[in-house]
Amino acid sequence: VEINGVELSFLLDTGVSKPIIFNFLNLSDTLEIKDTKTIYLRGLGGGESVEALKSKNNVFKLGNIFNNKHMLYAINSEDLDLSSRLGIDVNGIIGGDLFRDFIVEINYGSKCVKFYNPNTYKYKDCKRCENFDLHFYKNKPYIYATVDAEKEIPVKLLIDSGGSDALWLFQKGYEPLDY
Repeated sequence: VEINGVELSFLLDTGVSKPIIFNFLNLSDTLEIKDTKTIYLRGLGGGESVEALKSKNNVFKLGNIFNNKHMLYAINSEDLDLSSRLGIDVNGIIGGDLFRDFIVEINYGSKCVKFYNPNTYKYKDCKRCENFDLHFYKNKPYIYATVDAEKEIPVKLLIDSGGSDALWLFQKGYEPLDY
């Protein structure tokens, strides 16, 4: 991903609505983010809020995807250093806003993610594929399904590509944290 002319490495996480850059002070010599305002974010793993910069009007480029008014968050906290935990260089996480604006094809076998313009995309028949309609709530993708536990129970499931768990089911009334 290129932001304001600087190439960065991101994890794709549909549970995150806007891009978040970690360890921003390490990048601040080369990456100049625009129109910043200090805010506090919750829901990033710990119980405490984290100070961040909310930045608007950044130039975002991912392949042929381009946006010159992109919003992102920049955080400088050693607690959120993904590179040391994963063993690969990761500057941040990106997700939900890409899934909202495009038809997205994810092929885990070939490790490939393709983004298509929804206005020109032609659906293809695939006997081994399953298609699900995504519904967005607070900029996060969900699907509606049913769980069969003696009787069919309707559920709303968050699609979170950054999570390590296959499935979490919560009691009725649970409200997911916002980033």
